[in-house]
Amino acid sequence: MKTLQFVIVALVSMFSLSSCALFALIPVKVNVSAKIYNLDTGDVFPGTFVWDRTGYGPIEATSDKGVHCSGEYSTQEGGYSGTSAGSSRSWGHIYGWGAGGFSQSFGHSSESYSVSPNTQTGSAILRCDDKNIIRCEYVVNVGSNHGNGYCTDSKNARYEFTF
Repeated sequence: MKTLQFVIVALVSMFSLSSCALFALIPVKVNVSAKIYNLDTGDVFPGTFVWDRTGYGPIEATSDKGVHCSGEYSTQEGGYSGTSAGSSRSWGHIYGWGAGGFSQSFGHSSESYSVSPNTQTGSAILRCDDKNIIRCEYVVNVGSNHGNGYCTDSKNARYEFTF
């Protein structure tokens, strides 16, 4: 009798653990709201991005004036530290510029910053109907899945965004 009880408990435990593992593999897509604020004009771009555990996906936003923008984002695990004077192709170039209050000439700031280990860093790029390209860098708080970041565009406008 005790052997049968042990076998039943073992099977239930294995099923529970495998169900959790299977659940982790099931794709989940969640629309997350974001707002991009143009700090030069005051325009607000409400938008959404699709989160599905992969760290990569589509993002869309439309300005107050009806300009539609769409693109993609990519989020990486782990913290980061550096200076905004780094390569324009490395993460932190835009984020460091914004975190420094946009006070330095873009790409020539020596403002230092750090991103804590409980965060994830990411980049996004959007192409707008008016052919404007918006490039963003952001930080996500792993505990809350909320974040903020900074952007610039092909017209040299400055943006801040939250989600």
